[in-house]
Amino acid sequence: MAMKQTQTKLFDFSDVGLDFCAGSKNLFPDRFKKMLALGYNEQTVSSVAITGNQVTLSYGVSHGYVADRVLKVNAPELLSINGGEFVIDSVTENTVTMTIDGAPALIAGNFTTKVASLGYQLVYEQNPVQLYKFKALDESDLFLRLVFTTAFTNINTVSVCIGAHADIATGVITD
Repeated sequence: MAMKQTQTKLFDFSDVGLDFCAGSKNLFPDRFKKMLALGYNEQTVSSVAITGNQVTLSYGVSHGYVADRVLKVNAPELLSINGGEFVIDSVTENTVTMTIDGAPALIAGNFTTKVASLGYQLVYEQNPVQLYKFKALDESDLFLRLVFTTAFTNINTVSVCIGAHADIATGVITD
């Protein structure tokens, strides 16, 4: 099932694999990287049950996912459908159920899933700076530069700059 145009990728700072609080200054660069580019909370699926367009992934352990997150599913059978990203409809402690139109009748287990990132590309990183490339609505490239607070005595802040051009070698927005 293709995600609706209005579907939003949700994150919560208490999510398993993303957990941090506003006072966790040292964790900010890693957590932003997870949300923007990497994804988080990677788990291995042990088996899959399919009933119509309802796909239930079973994990051998408690997975920590919650409903309404977008899951990146790395099953070869699903990567060609919506880029392998699907909204979680419901969860139990060790299962996740999603609606996937056009899902194959059989999906083998033993693949990984994780909460999907926003799909940005990390093109420069040197503490305390991260530079990401992403697409604007017109499909042109844009750059996001984040500079994280490093001084122990300062409050926790992230300085943000967005531009159409950047020097990837230095991590600087150039317009």
